[in-house]
Amino acid sequence: MGLIAEHRVQIILIGYPKNLVIRTHIDQVIKTLGVMDNTLEIIRVDENYTSVQAQAITGETGKHIAHDTLAAIEILNRYLQEKNS
Repeated sequence: MGLIAEHRVQIILIGYPKNLVIRTHIDQVIKTLGVMDNTLEIIRVDENYTSVQAQAITGETGKHIAHDTLAAIEILNRYLQEKNS
């Protein structure tokens, strides 16, 4: 059983960047997920500047695992703010 089915995932949020090449790859992943399970709601969320915000919070520059976590939290916050407005 896959993780999506095992955890009964209904919504997947995907950070969506400005970079068109990366967007193309993300769109392919979304298409694949949709083919695998057409009951999933897949939502693209603007991820612009989330890494910059994460670096500002930690005070560290460069790639850091905490930055990915903080960026993911910001993407979730953006989704929730948009949903509640």
